[in-house]
Amino acid sequence: MSQPPRGPRNADRLGRPGTLPPVPGRPTSWPLLTLATLLLLTALSVLTWQVLTDGPLRAADERLGDTLRDGAPPTWAAELLADLGNMTVAPSLLLAAMAYAVLRTRRWWPALCYSLALALVPAVVSTLKAWTDRPGPLGGTGYFPSGHAATAAVAFGAAALLITHAPSLNGPRDRTSGEGEGGGIGEAEGAGEGGDGALARPWSARWALGRARAAWLLTAAVLTLANGLGLVWRGYHWPLDVLASWCLSVLLLLWTARAAAVRPEPPLSGRRRRAVRDRE
Repeated sequence: MSQPPRGPRNADRLGRPGTLPPVPGRPTSWPLLTLATLLLLTALSVLTWQVLTDGPLRAADERLGDTLRDGAPPTWAAELLADLGNMTVAPSLLLAAMAYAVLRTRRWWPALCYSLALALVPAVVSTLKAWTDRPGPLGGTGYFPSGHAATAAVAFGAAALLITHAPSLNGPRDRTSGEGEGGGIGEAEGAGEGGDGALARPWSARWALGRARAAWLLTAAVLTLANGLGLVWRGYHWPLDVLASWCLSVLLLLWTARAAAVRPEPPLSGRRRRAVRDRE
């Protein structure tokens, strides 16, 4: 009985004949992403509507803000937490995470995606501030949503996602697939969107990697929460200002993570172009 030829298989993601099937698993499915987007947009819309119409949720929010301010910790501690969302703190942390991820994986696309997400924050927040023109706890207007809270949430979340995904992207090379991007990550073990080299590791290594990822993500969540509390304790924002920023930030991070998982095809070298022509 004749057997089909077993030459090297092309592990590209372009869907051409002979490509490896995608590895099932981690990328967020479109139905879940769509559902999460709808829920976050609904929450953000309700919060904005309550602020614009001076609804009951806004009144309760202002009472809660006054209560939290009355029970605030020492000023220096609250100010320290509020400063986590400054443009000199959170973006610097993201920049360090971007450098680590690029050096670790030799992939620039995820870092670019997350940097663009952070760059979008001022434009979106400023537009909502000008529209709602909400007074702040200590006077002034234009406090909804919080720019500091959004900057901190996006920067800390993006940094955690970059750092936790870098080890899996830099997994063992596939010795049958030939060239990866920059000669790095093997496609057979990292196939599928945002390929996961961790699938080639033993269960103990995958367990350790999962715990490290959870620790980084938890750290990002704790820092984001601490920043939000600091902003309310210092009277820089109402709680709903912070909550709206978190909804916006999670929405940005979800779609940015989806975009970062799609690996752009690098330009083909002369040898690879000839190989493609031969296959066709």
